[in-house]
Amino acid sequence: MSWPCRLIDRERQVAEGRQPEVGDMWFAPKMLDPEHDGFYLEHILSAEYKRDWLGKRPPIFVCLPSASYKGGRWFCVDSRADGAGEGGWTVTGEPPCITVTPSINCVGEYHGFIRDGIIGDDVEGRRFE
Repeated sequence: MSWPCRLIDRERQVAEGRQPEVGDMWFAPKMLDPEHDGFYLEHILSAEYKRDWLGKRPPIFVCLPSASYKGGRWFCVDSRADGAGEGGWTVTGEPPCITVTPSINCVGEYHGFIRDGIIGDDVEGRRFE
């Protein structure tokens, strides 16, 4: 099964009391707010984001399928990858039609790709509701 991505207004969704669904994608401009004193830039956002997107667009979250979280797992495509130092994923395209490389591996939850705005099947064979 695959899931199309769709760009949503997360603040409106929160105001309506709704949670993201698999495929929902949203901008997270608050990660760049000066009130955070650069915390996200220094510790969370990847070198790829800083090189390719900083000053052009806010970081992006997407709700991925998950074996652990009923409604899906929120994942920042512009974050650093575990064990990769400041490195992360290369993101190309315009939301919601983005491609994220390499694969996204949320260990034990989801391992797959986002290509041209489509979240692909789990490459390890997990099935989701």
